[in-house]
Amino acid sequence: MSEQTPSSTIPNETPTGLEQIPTPDLLKLKEELEEAEWSDEYKASLPDSAFAWIDPAYGKTSDNKRLRKLPHHDRDGNVDRVHLTKAMGALLGARGGTDIPQSDRRAVYNHLASHYKDLQMEPPEFHEAVEEKKKEVKEELSKEEAGKGIVAGASLQEAISPWQAQVANKLKEALTTTDAAKAIPIIWGPQVELGAQPKRVMRTLGIVDTTLRGSPGNKFYFPKVPTILEAIDATEATKPDDLAVTVDRLEITVKEIIAPLSVTRQVIEQVTFNVIDVLTDLLSQAVANKEDKDILAALNAASGIAGTVYGGGKAAENEVAAGDVFDTDILADAITAVRNNNRDARFLVIHPGQENALLKSDRFVNAAQYGGREVIMNGEIGTYLGIKVLKTTQVPTGTGAGGITTYHAFLLGERAWVEEVKRDPDVESKYEAGERKTYMYGTMEYGLGVLNAKGIVKIITA
Repeated sequence: MSEQTPSSTIPNETPTGLEQIPTPDLLKLKEELEEAEWSDEYKASLPDSAFAWIDPAYGKTSDNKRLRKLPHHDRDGNVDRVHLTKAMGALLGARGGTDIPQSDRRAVYNHLASHYKDLQMEPPEFHEAVEEKKKEVKEELSKEEAGKGIVAGASLQEAISPWQAQVANKLKEALTTTDAAKAIPIIWGPQVELGAQPKRVMRTLGIVDTTLRGSPGNKFYFPKVPTILEAIDATEATKPDDLAVTVDRLEITVKEIIAPLSVTRQVIEQVTFNVIDVLTDLLSQAVANKEDKDILAALNAASGIAGTVYGGGKAAENEVAAGDVFDTDILADAITAVRNNNRDARFLVIHPGQENALLKSDRFVNAAQYGGREVIMNGEIGTYLGIKVLKTTQVPTGTGAGGITTYHAFLLGERAWVEEVKRDPDVESKYEAGERKTYMYGTMEYGLGVLNAKGIVKIITA
């Protein structure tokens, strides 16, 4: 076993001194970050430390780079969220699994799970790989199904099949019996959540709480401190004149979201691994987009925020013209507004339309950088003055002068909002014989609340 563990923990801080920052080719970096699959050539160029497991024969009796398994760091040592989730999925049996020895799998899982925690993600539960499961199932079947080779074989195949095959089989069975549909959420739901994790942009920027998970009710109360606490000089036997800071509570109401999808009977009858993967991706993307959209809508509607900055120095959104695009001067004004409220700006969330203007700014491109072994967040395009810059199409829009579309970006401090997750993504299905269609519903339950309005600045530009 040769587990590749970084020599130091992944830092949460980023350099702020521009004199120490190299000038990168930001567009090239952006393309690499957005690439869904790493080519064999790219993986071959990665250092050994980018992989979760390396065959002991590598470098001794063989120079075959394919002996290095589960890449999840990029060339610069940054953890890549998409490939981290793919590595974990392969370890646990997704997409054909991986041929890492059983004795090494727990250590590899622990290594990958530590990165999940760095990214504020919940790692999937560890379970033994197919071969070990096959052995256990065979032993169990030999006791209970002795002499029933056909039944035992079918039971064994069901137990060891990849999750895509299990979902496909249950969907086919559900065409003729309602009992099969009951098993689908148990198998499919966790896979939709795994697919949604690398697609979410907003969740890791706030606080995520799961107190209501598995509990009745749809109300949650989170402690809220409205102002910064400051210490004062104490005088013996004298009560402070002003106890201005009170820890209040923020009420959050949990709601259910649903992503509906229908598939014809003909497709279900011939469903394959690829079809299940496509359907899973559709459901995952729908859930992730809705979650991001709701978080941004809550920020957009928040009252008492640190300020609103308009493109071109305008005083209102309806005055913003086509040339009033996002630039570093507007960002500087937003940073000042946050700091005037004794907060530190940590994240900037923009629309791809605003990103285009930033990428044409020499000042931004020259200052945006990556260094060390940083965690690259979903949607991240760069770091500017210590602020992580992320993009998402879910940014709210409005209307400016002449009916142009405006974009509502947000500069955020820490703990700006909280999300209460009562139930992770789930999948329900029902076959309607009269319509010859199977209806699938991706569902989830969560609630949102603005926790620290003074750590929010809205930036409205063309």
